[in-house]
Amino acid sequence: MAYPTISGGSYGINENNINETPSGTVNGSNTDFYVANTPVSGSEQVYRDGQLMKGGGADYTISGPTISFTTAPVTDSVLLATYKQATSTSGNADTLDGQDAPTGTIVGTTDTQTLTNKTLTSPTINTPTITDWDGWIDADETWTYASASTFTVSGDQTSKYTKGTKLKFTQTTVKYAVAIDSSYSDPNTTVTIAVNDDYTIANATISDNYYSYSSKPQGYPTSFGFTPTCTGFSSTPDTTFNYSIEGGICYSNIQISGTSNSAAFDFTIPVQPNFENTGYQAFVAHIKNNGNNWLDQVGAVGIVNSTTTAKVGRLPSSITANAYGGFATSNGKGSYGIITYPF
Repeated sequence: MAYPTISGGSYGINENNINETPSGTVNGSNTDFYVANTPVSGSEQVYRDGQLMKGGGADYTISGPTISFTTAPVTDSVLLATYKQATSTSGNADTLDGQDAPTGTIVGTTDTQTLTNKTLTSPTINTPTITDWDGWIDADETWTYASASTFTVSGDQTSKYTKGTKLKFTQTTVKYAVAIDSSYSDPNTTVTIAVNDDYTIANATISDNYYSYSSKPQGYPTSFGFTPTCTGFSSTPDTTFNYSIEGGICYSNIQISGTSNSAAFDFTIPVQPNFENTGYQAFVAHIKNNGNNWLDQVGAVGIVNSTTTAKVGRLPSSITANAYGGFATSNGKGSYGIITYPF
């Protein structure tokens, strides 16, 4: 059992030694006996044959670990000593446990301390205040080019690179991306990013790679541009297509306008949808038909599960009939709206 003590303004730890047999020959003539450690002054209790002896010269004196009896104990007397051992007078951790003490200030429960390059094992952090963090986590691993929309990393990293994980890396310039899938095949994980017009993975060294689960880590774009492939037009239509991804949801803002040459109106989307309970979903959209301005009447945009094709229907009935198209085969046509879907 350990007892704290305060002495002379410094802190120390005392340890009890109970019923210790002092060393020394009990032969009727020897008066000096020795305990293993120096007792704290006044803490010792010395027993001879079960009787408590009086210190201060009455029955014995003590100096350091030496007990000197006034009268030598008779042969075969049983001597015992109980005392407090001063193991530290200053709180030095080296003295307390034999381990090297850490450098720097020791922090108590009411103090604060800045930790730099420290590893915390299973920490519990309550209501933290985080300052000067840009939202990015160092991946601390090598990413290797596989294609313009995929890279590989050693080991099974599928739990790290889940849908919606934001990515930052450098290939001459800083690039940003968002993971839409990851799969492991020994020995590597392949991470797939959402295709976009702004950033692609070049066949070159990837450096300074980071990932983030934050909604808006520093520098990450609000949205990515995308150029869809459109059918049903006599020439490439004008398009504005921006999208963002949060978790497993794709949010797209679309406007397409051009000259029709078909009743059909299709365009591609950047990420395949994944609907659990239906083969497709439809969204209301503004449309243009036969060269007219944007009509007050809404049409429909439908996207089919597990494909990257969206279809535009001129009439609201398209939503229920899944019969898209119906546009004039000449003059201007178009559509704009917002589609949001899981992938």
